[in-house]
Amino acid sequence: MANLARFLAVLLALLIAADAPAQMKGKRGGKGGQRESVDLYHVTTEELHADLKLKPAQEPLWDAYMGKIDALKGDIARDRARARTTETATAPRELDRLVDVQRDRLTAMEEIAEAGRALYKTFDEEQRAIADPRLARLVAAATTEPAARAGPPP
Repeated sequence: MANLARFLAVLLALLIAADAPAQMKGKRGGKGGQRESVDLYHVTTEELHADLKLKPAQEPLWDAYMGKIDALKGDIARDRARARTTETATAPRELDRLVDVQRDRLTAMEEIAEAGRALYKTFDEEQRAIADPRLARLVAAATTEPAARAGPPP
């Protein structure tokens, strides 16, 4: 039951995160919108990394956390590309596929959370103050679809 509640919470979070770029379309839409989103994610990541002033022993934990986020980001991009290029299956088959995708994403989110907690445990008070409002937001920034592609499918 707890796994189902977590699955539903992550599904809801992903749906909310997917809607955020659509709301920003007027601000960042147009030809450069996709590039701005990608650059913004990388800039945000690099700024947080610099602001945290990680100690050498913390770097591998940062790399593990970012690696998990990047893996999820890659999975989402591959799934979106596959959805645009494959023929539509029967409704039950498509629903099963959607459940499988969300199950995989839940597993990835759990791995990200575990890596994030391991990193956070090593932070001193100053690093925690910096990380608290920003560390988890990297996941949302990495997994939302760029504004240039938001809206109805072509």
